[in-house]
Amino acid sequence: MSDKQEESRTGGQSANTTNTDKIPSYTLYDIGARYTTRVLDKALTVRLNVINLTGKDYWQNDYTLGVPRTVAFSASMMF
Repeated sequence: MSDKQEESRTGGQSANTTNTDKIPSYTLYDIGARYTTRVLDKALTVRLNVINLTGKDYWQNDYTLGVPRTVAFSASMMF
């Protein structure tokens, strides 16, 4: 089993062209895990990823909300 952790930080930004409104900075945490095994003599890989682990609400830019907590599960088998 392997895992991956990632932190991304974005500094404050201007929200308009006159620099009178600011978008606050934010920090996001993503995490993922992968497990590889064999089933019926075939390689099977199962993955689980969580984006925005803490579910932080944030503005990506002046008109778009950031991605909410997102969970993705996948499995792949080599034939």
